[in-house]
Amino acid sequence: MKMDKKQVSEDKKRFSHQKLMLLSTALVTVVISGLLLSQLLMQAPEVEFSYDAAIIDQVGDSLPSSPERAQEFNETISDHLRQAGFNVYYHNSKAITVDFFKGLAEYNYGLIILRCHSARNTDFFTSELFEYDRYNSERANGWILNKGNYSWEPDNFYFTITSEFVENMEGLFPKSIIIAMGCWSLQSDSQEMAKAFIKKGAEAYIGWTDAISMSHSDDSTIRFVQSLLLSNQTIHEAVIECNKFQDPWGWSGEFSFYPSEIGNSRLSSLTANAVLNIFRNSIQAFFIQKKKDLVFDVRATRQLFVSLGYYIVKTVPEHGSRES
Repeated sequence: MKMDKKQVSEDKKRFSHQKLMLLSTALVTVVISGLLLSQLLMQAPEVEFSYDAAIIDQVGDSLPSSPERAQEFNETISDHLRQAGFNVYYHNSKAITVDFFKGLAEYNYGLIILRCHSARNTDFFTSELFEYDRYNSERANGWILNKGNYSWEPDNFYFTITSEFVENMEGLFPKSIIIAMGCWSLQSDSQEMAKAFIKKGAEAYIGWTDAISMSHSDDSTIRFVQSLLLSNQTIHEAVIECNKFQDPWGWSGEFSFYPSEIGNSRLSSLTANAVLNIFRNSIQAFFIQKKKDLVFDVRATRQLFVSLGYYIVKTVPEHGSRES
């Protein structure tokens, strides 16, 4: 059957219009995608939360801890951190010197566990014996240091780190969570140390309001990390969970946090920004670097998938759950 010329012409015209619309749509999509991609590539990445975690074990296996207790704590807390996708770095007692603290902010740790003794004025102890003629230039330039001793070791004095020292640390913390395990590390009337860490870029500071036993501080820190990282509780909820348990030695210290507005935050909110940063960096590496120079970071790739999966699972509300 023959089609008249008018119908063929109209069919060709209709096909041309459809083809033009498809091409126009594709062109608009490419332009918009290009604009979004260029904005992503040109955007300077902010200092974001890091998946590197540090255990700074100034106490180590010395009194009032023990080799068995220190090993149990470090193995348990490291396991919890790795389950949440963190890379764990351990610094033993001998390494905790004044120079170590000077560069702490440059290590890019997103979560820092300070298993350190602290004084009533919230100064952190180092493991470095105090000498009057050491660090004179640092003191002259704002690196304020004190000395302190332990009641069970009255004749030995150690350098202690002040809040002014923290403010003068080199570098910035990447929106870090700081857990200070020592006595008096966050008193209600003495928050200078917490404020110093926040000024240096930390997002949250958790510490003790009063004196506390070493064993209770170990147990509570493990419980806090488990609640925050693995149960996706808010910082406030995790602190309340820890404070349900009393110190078996009768000390009255309780976990607290600073600043107060951080209480409703979950780790997943920080994780989301970190995942976006990893994605942005991957895109930048692919489009900016030469192909021969492009090296795929296996650890970063694994971290991206672990983080993304962890964030999705932990932010989806649970239905049908119950307590028994």
